Amino acid sequence: MRLGVLCLVNGEARPPVHPLSLAPEGTVFGALATGDGDVTDVGADVSGRHARVWREGGSWWVQGLGSTNGTTLVSGETREESVVEPRRRQRVPGREYGPVMIANSDVLRLGATTEFLVIRIVDERR
Repeated sequence: MRLGVLCLVNGEARPPVHPLSLAPEGTVFGALATGDGDVTDVGADVSGRHARVWREGGSWWVQGLGSTNGTTLVSGETREESVVEPRRRQRVPGREYGPVMIANSDVLRLGATTEFLVIRIVDERR
């Protein structure tokens, strides 16, 4: 399954669709992300390299990259919030924050102001 993201502005999805990379390094979200296909359509409270999303073993994962303002995932199914990586001042020293599985209809929140709706991309060539 291929995933992409749409930026949410005031609860409304705004184009373009950003397809998530199938390459092993995945897609980096951040103000200064420079990889091919990385997502830089972010607010002022998002770090230069904020979070990474990648596919492994048929599942999609998100992990924070040491951002200042943290990353949260909101389940599209249950609306439950999972902290991917807390804000820097709320982190426990020496603790690593592992990846969190991400799926279609989830909302990825970077910092306090940037949100992306995770969507399934259908291959129309089938």
